[in-house]
Amino acid sequence: MRVLVCNDLHLKPAASDYDIDAVVIPDSVDAVFIAGDLTHRNGEDDIALARRFIDQFNVDLLYVPGN
Repeated sequence: MRVLVCNDLHLKPAASDYDIDAVVIPDSVDAVFIAGDLTHRNGEDDIALARRFIDQFNVDLLYVPGN
């Protein structure tokens, strides 16, 4: 099993330095684990952005939204 692990993404709705729609998970990855700090803060727009980000994965996904 191949797992892609990332952490401290700190997604920000107002940020313009990344494009979450451009994230591509290699075909060889079976699961994704995001180990904390998915968003930068706990606003409604942050939660919507986090949901949009995690909904794009077509593999098993486990994430910790905060610390």
